[in-house]
Formats: sequence, structure tokens, C-alpha cells
Amino acid sequence: MGIESFKDDMVGTAKEKIGAATGNHSLESEGLLQQGKAKLEEATEAAKTKIEEVKERF
Repeated sequence: MGIESFKDDMVGTAKEKIGAATGNHSLESEGLLQQGKAKLEEATEAAKTKIEEVKERF
């Protein structure tokens, strides 16, 4: 996991938990969105790595 996506995941988790605890649905949703962004970044990086591995085989 890259540093930026790790940070996004941790901050997103905190926002989600704080939003849920305080009844702030907007903050909770923002946290979920930020976590989703982090997961998407990680999946993109993993796909790029796999593509490079396949290219190297040919």
C-alpha cells in the first residue's frame, strides 16, 4: 500500500467512525468515499504492476 493511499484509508476510517459516533452522516459518507478512493488507488497500482510483469514476459 502506498503512503498516500494508506493515509487516505486511515483518515477515511477516522471520518467514518467519528461521523457515525456523532450522527454526522455527511462526515461518515465522506470517510467511506475516502476509503473507497484509497482502495481504488491500490487496485490501480496492482493492475499496473501486473501489466508490467506480463509485458516483461514477452
